[in-house]
Amino acid sequence: MAKSQLMRRFSKEQAPEERQRTAEAIKASRSEHFARRAEVEAQMPEREKELAKKLLGLTELSNKLDQLNSSRLSELANYFKIRKMKADLVKGQTSYDELERQHAIQSAEHKQLVDNSHMAPKMQEAAGLLDKFYAEQEAKWTNAEYSKEDIAENFSEEHLASLSTDDYIKLLKRFPNNMVAHVTRQGIRDHVGMVFHTAGEGAYTDAFMKMTADGRLRSPLGVYMLEKEKDEAVAEYLHLENAESKEQAQQRLDNLLSGSDQGSYADSAAIHFATEMAANHLYGSEEGNEVTIIYPSAYIASQYHFNGSLASGDSSYWNDQWVWANEEKGMDLAAGLIFIPAETPVNPKTGSRYELDEKMEPAIDTDSLEKLKQVFVSDDFLTFAKEAKTALKTGNDYELKWNDPKLEWGYKAYWEAVKPLQDKLITEFGITDKRLQFSLLDSATLTSLAIDKDNQSNPTHVITEAMKKNGVLFKEAKETVKSKDFWENYLKEHPSKTPLKIVFYQGTDPTEAIHNWRRENGLEKRSNDENIGFPERRVQRDSPEANVGAERFRSIAQKIIDERWPEAQAKTLEEHVYDTDGELIPPDDDDLPPPLLK
Repeated sequence: MAKSQLMRRFSKEQAPEERQRTAEAIKASRSEHFARRAEVEAQMPEREKELAKKLLGLTELSNKLDQLNSSRLSELANYFKIRKMKADLVKGQTSYDELERQHAIQSAEHKQLVDNSHMAPKMQEAAGLLDKFYAEQEAKWTNAEYSKEDIAENFSEEHLASLSTDDYIKLLKRFPNNMVAHVTRQGIRDHVGMVFHTAGEGAYTDAFMKMTADGRLRSPLGVYMLEKEKDEAVAEYLHLENAESKEQAQQRLDNLLSGSDQGSYADSAAIHFATEMAANHLYGSEEGNEVTIIYPSAYIASQYHFNGSLASGDSSYWNDQWVWANEEKGMDLAAGLIFIPAETPVNPKTGSRYELDEKMEPAIDTDSLEKLKQVFVSDDFLTFAKEAKTALKTGNDYELKWNDPKLEWGYKAYWEAVKPLQDKLITEFGITDKRLQFSLLDSATLTSLAIDKDNQSNPTHVITEAMKKNGVLFKEAKETVKSKDFWENYLKEHPSKTPLKIVFYQGTDPTEAIHNWRRENGLEKRSNDENIGFPERRVQRDSPEANVGAERFRSIAQKIIDERWPEAQAKTLEEHVYDTDGELIPPDDDDLPPPLLK
């Protein structure tokens, strides 16, 4: 069992006497081991001397025997000498063989004591004592009571970042292990889930690569502040480059800072998470190749101000938790876990599922698009669509994704209804890819295509959207490596600023991977409290805590606006010093606008 820094600290605090007794027992076992090793090493030279002496004696005896055999002395005298020498030689050889056998045994023991110390009986005994002690401490740790103070201490950013993955798991065994997840925009954004979250659709983003270089997860506003000078970042965030007037620019600033919903300062300054799932269907990038960052809800609740529920959440748009971590600081990636699919085939240079040109842009998979069009133009398409829509209602109107593991075993009636339709797509149209099959086997898509068929309309848009939904709109990379190999190689060449804890998972669904990982590691404790015991840290979106930095942002933005539209100030002065009849009114110094005061 590997040494656990978490358990070492816990045992020092909670079981000092037991720890001392175990240490003494381990020390005694190790002392016996090293004492025996010293004894064997001391005996080795003596054995060597005895062997050499015996060998020399046998050699001399053998030489004398050879001389007697060739001597011309009387045969009778020689006979008795030779007989005795042969007996001595046999006796000496037996003694030598036994001595050599004992030497071999001792040499083997010495080799084990020196080369394989951890395998020696006493060392095994010591290791067993240590493993038993820490196993007992881990059990105590897992079942120990805890307070809010314990959560705050154990889930500080610094403590989480310092833990190994094994210790991270041990930590979560004691406390509620509800999770929040943030899906990155690494790669081509090949799908969108909401009409007002379409930024970057179809474009390449190296968001996770930038995160690893920075070592932090930041809010949208924080990313702007990191990558650009503050004045430039604020101007770009407000899109002042296309504002037509000072009034319009001012209105944008006021709208940003006065609201508390989407598009407000509080929204921009927050890092957004989904609870108990990865909302890749709404915010993700490459279907089946999502990079997802997860944090324990206990970390969020005890360290930051937040708005939302940290205990549970569904797959809807409303599973959107706002967390304010300061736009300049962000959150340490090492305090969380990074979930990346292990087997997804990706381009070895870009890490994308798709074939990208020199501008990092993908191309539409026109071959697949045409295959689906062939189904649409076939004479019996409307019959196929009707049969498919009937089949899709079999599972209580529950439509499964192409890669859902329940597809073949969890919904027998559904599978039996859909399977013939898949077979038809294979045999009649050569569509073997399940993702393409399920681009058509979708009620909404079939309804739209049936309308297009009746109206003799072009189905390209509907089919394109269906392919996009299933992550098959763009041409896939020709030469590929596994995504695990890509990211391991990338991080070797571009080390992260913080030691990332990466979980490479099987399959392509990050939500399923998170749940599987917790189940495999025995992480069963959940909290039903949406605040995880920290209601005081849950705030409204228009609260001061959610808008820390807003006035500083306003100050920077106002300065930029005033500098970009100085003519507006001149107009204000003109309106101030003339009356409605055009007569000049001499202004008092106190009435002059601030920029003109001397």
